Amino acid sequence: MLAHWTDIFIPPIGTLVITLMGWLYFRQLNMWGPLDSFQRALLLYGGVFFFGVLCGLLVIMPLQWPPQYWIPLIIAWGTLVGLFAYFRQKRLCQPRE
Repeated sequence: MLAHWTDIFIPPIGTLVITLMGWLYFRQLNMWGPLDSFQRALLLYGGVFFFGVLCGLLVIMPLQWPPQYWIPLIIAWGTLVGLFAYFRQKRLCQPRE
């Protein structure tokens, strides 16, 4: 199965749809009030993770790798996003001098 040139639109549109659904869900949980910092961070890093997974699958699918090769790549991407979020939060919580 070869990728078509229009497949490049799948990751950004899919990420936009999922992020919008998450935003609406969080707004509903807050009784249509503003999102707190945890919810905003969850939407940001969840969107980055989802976008990376879709882009990775877009690259891997034409290579026709078996699924056991996809899983470690998704885990590695999730680990990178999680470490970035952890160190960014750690840096933001340090007292300013």
